[in-house]
Amino acid sequence: MGEFIFSFSYGGALIVMGFVTRFFIKRMDAERKGVESVEMTVSNENLTKVV
Repeated sequence: MGEFIFSFSYGGALIVMGFVTRFFIKRMDAERKGVESVEMTVSNENLTKVV
């Protein structure tokens, strides 16, 4: 019975860690895309100023 409880809690912890990791990866990708879009607008503004 103890082995069942241990394996169940261990599997649940792995599943939770997987969801947390996926959430953080998605958030980091969103922040990185936001930074890239800001850099693109700044470079476009610089190009229009030069012209």
